[in-house]
Amino acid sequence: MRESRNALFMSNREIFREDPLLADLFKKIQRELKSHEGLIELNKRRYEEKVKDAVNDEDGVKALEELLKTDKDLADLFGTMFPGAAAARMAKDGEGGKVAGVADPFKGELYPTFFQRKDGSTSVDVSVGQGELGRVSFFTDVKNEYFSRKRVRGVETFSGDTIPTSRLFNGRYTLTYSADKSLAVGARLASHIIITDSKGSGPFALDVNITVAEPAQKKEPGQPKPHVPPKAAAGPSRPDIQEVKTGPEGPPLTIESIPGSERLKLLLNVESQSLTQAKAMRPKEEEPAVEFVFKYGLALTAMGLLDAVKKTPEWESNPAECRKRIQDTAAGIARVIVPLCLSLPKKLPKSKLAAA
Repeated sequence: MRESRNALFMSNREIFREDPLLADLFKKIQRELKSHEGLIELNKRRYEEKVKDAVNDEDGVKALEELLKTDKDLADLFGTMFPGAAAARMAKDGEGGKVAGVADPFKGELYPTFFQRKDGSTSVDVSVGQGELGRVSFFTDVKNEYFSRKRVRGVETFSGDTIPTSRLFNGRYTLTYSADKSLAVGARLASHIIITDSKGSGPFALDVNITVAEPAQKKEPGQPKPHVPPKAAAGPSRPDIQEVKTGPEGPPLTIESIPGSERLKLLLNVESQSLTQAKAMRPKEEEPAVEFVFKYGLALTAMGLLDAVKKTPEWESNPAECRKRIQDTAAGIARVIVPLCLSLPKKLPKSKLAAA
């Protein structure tokens, strides 16, 4: 202990020595802090607050609610059964999806009733790389401050071939083990832990059996990255978008195949009755913005539907029918885009004529 202290501090006890022990100690502290559940939770909470602030748009939500009150088709599109209220937010498909909201905080019991693995066992076999750190966690129901509070404090008793560091956070008791570089690969270490307190909890006996493994391979500094061939977007997935004039009664969007190729062409009808109605309900100087939203809203919607249908067997057998169905869908969406155009915010791009 005295040798380690002398290796770390100068004679004035205020300045660190430049010693390999100090560098090794700092690395271990960094790894411990990087994996600490409490710090990870705090970082996630701060990130969620930033995201919440970044996407907070009260004016946009109010405008949407006003639209839903007056247009049932738009309310149906957003998945709600009644006009006037936006549909409940849902998590995306897939494991681990979340919705916005604050999770219930971990409360914990004053005294523990268990320390165990997820399957109920109290022993575990793990591998730790030579010269590296390894962690093992046990679940518990006791409060976070169990081992640090003043009254009826929990007591950890360690024995065996290696002594870990420990931490307790939100129902998880984590032990961190270090496999010394001098240990041979394949060496086995045993660690035994007893947890109790003056109240008579437990005693809880935990066993960790460690096998020293090969250290993880590290990349050589300055080693070049493997060559990755450049990639470009495939032609058929990038349809041409053109404006056409097919009259007020013509479909707002038509999808055609380009002869002699697998490419597609989207024809946007700039004389569509839906677009004309949208323009009539806005000031003259806002026509460029209304037209932009209408045209590219339809185009992006059609491109998304095309991308989805191309992954189905039906596209291989009858692409013409698939295109027709997407055109019909675009015609229905064109009616919904009209009230969406009316919800555009006040500060819209103005035409050069109006700005002058």
